[in-house]
Parts: sequence; C-alpha cells; structure tokens
Amino acid sequence: MTQNTRSGVGRLSADKRKAIALQALARTEPISVLAERNGVSRPTVYRQIGTASAALDEAFDTTRAADADQVLFMLPVTRQWLDQVIVALTMVGHVSFRATLELMHDLLDQPGHDSHRSPAGCAAGHGH
Repeated sequence: MTQNTRSGVGRLSADKRKAIALQALARTEPISVLAERNGVSRPTVYRQIGTASAALDEAFDTTRAADADQVLFMLPVTRQWLDQVIVALTMVGHVSFRATLELMHDLLDQPGHDSHRSPAGCAAGHGH
C-alpha cells in the first residue's frame, strides 16, 4: 500500500480512531497488522495510542479532585462590590430582592435584611 492511501487520521471517524486506539492498547496484535487492517500508517496508530493514553491518564488522575478545592483567585469584597452584586442579581439575573439578600446571608454571612436597601438604592449608592 502506498503512503498516500495509508495516510492520515483526517479521514477516520472519531469512533474508528477510538477503536484503533483501544485495539492497540489491548496489544492483541502487532501494530503493523492493526495499521494494515485499518488502512492507516503505523505512526497514525501510535498517535492514537498517545491520545488515548493521555485521556486515560487524565481520567484517572487523582490530583484533579484535589485541584477542585484549590483557590483560583482572591477577591477583595467591599460594600460597593456587594451592592453591585445585588444590582446584577436583581436586574440582570431577575432574582428577587429577598432571594438576593438571602444569598448574601447564607453564602457570604452578610446581613440578610436591611429595610432601607433596595436594588435601586444600591445602584444609586444610597444603600449604606
């Protein structure tokens, strides 16, 4: 078979590439036989092995769970920032004002009710 007829993964479907990778990882037959049977080159099979191995490594990586608890960034929370969040939740997110204050109380340990505060007051800077 010429190199042109055996070239490239571009003409293979994703399912076919996965099947080739799984067969190669199972090591039930030589890579050259697998490549010939699927009409691809040996380097193509090795590339599929590399892609599948990387995906398996990532899937079974135990450090990913630890990364979920890693702090991504620090955010200085000021009263002005909280006012902007209240306005955004109520005006953009269409969250009720009461639910927004409940969120502030439950998640941010901020007072849940301030009778003179309203989204309009926060937006105008009169909520303090």
